[in-house]
Amino acid sequence: MRTAMINADEARNQGRNAPVTEGIRAGSTPAQAGANAIAQLREVAADLGMLVLRAVLAVVFIYHGGQKLFGLFGGYGLAGTAGWMASIGIPMPYASAVLAGSAEFFGGAALLLGLWPRMAAIPMAFTMLVAIVTAHWGKFSAQAGGMEYPLTLAAALMAIALVGGGRLTVIEAWRRVRRRG
Repeated sequence: MRTAMINADEARNQGRNAPVTEGIRAGSTPAQAGANAIAQLREVAADLGMLVLRAVLAVVFIYHGGQKLFGLFGGYGLAGTAGWMASIGIPMPYASAVLAGSAEFFGGAALLLGLWPRMAAIPMAFTMLVAIVTAHWGKFSAQAGGMEYPLTLAAALMAIALVGGGRLTVIEAWRRVRRRG
């Protein structure tokens, strides 16, 4: 037998003592309410998972981009990065260093904040694919200088490009603020 659940306002307005459950529509069964609660928990877990993924990737890419662009964290800056790129035969090494460092540093910042994470992930993934082809090809193990690490980063970035960065982003927060006020 189905038990009709109504919200608190409806119960007060009708002056009845009825089973009241927050967020359950009239006519819902406890099983439907449970299924709705589980679905909401899954959405929250997915959003938290994407936030964790974005944050970890952001730290990695801000670190490496900062090394390439600004010489931070023991990096060699643009001149050193361009010199290394020239030594392995990458065309236009200075421009390539600027592009790779910018994709990593600014893309990492965009991922961290959740500013258009799908769009930020695309040039970052491309940068990792270029790194695989130009510097890590022919070996897999990261210990041997192979493609294992940039491939993992590229795959995680492609996942963000495909499914998005979740709802815990600056853009989503801005949308919620605009809807309220």
